[in-house]
Amino acid sequence: MTPDSAKAFADFTRANVGKVVDLSVDGAVVASPRLVEPILGGEVMLNGTFAAGELQRLAERISAGGAKVTVEVKAEQPS
Repeated sequence: MTPDSAKAFADFTRANVGKVVDLSVDGAVVASPRLVEPILGGEVMLNGTFAAGELQRLAERISAGGAKVTVEVKAEQPS
């Protein structure tokens, strides 16, 4: 992340600890993790079950530039 995007991401995650967020790449949700702590260093670590090589391909796509990455608080589902 650029320094500006890392700061914005840190602010976003700090304000949303405990909530589920949708991480999207080019409009497609690729993960919906619960934020367990603020992400302050500009690096994201995902934990879960993914297909072999899936996260590596995703990281390469993002690192190459041009991919639009968005993070939004997931809408609460009614009980």
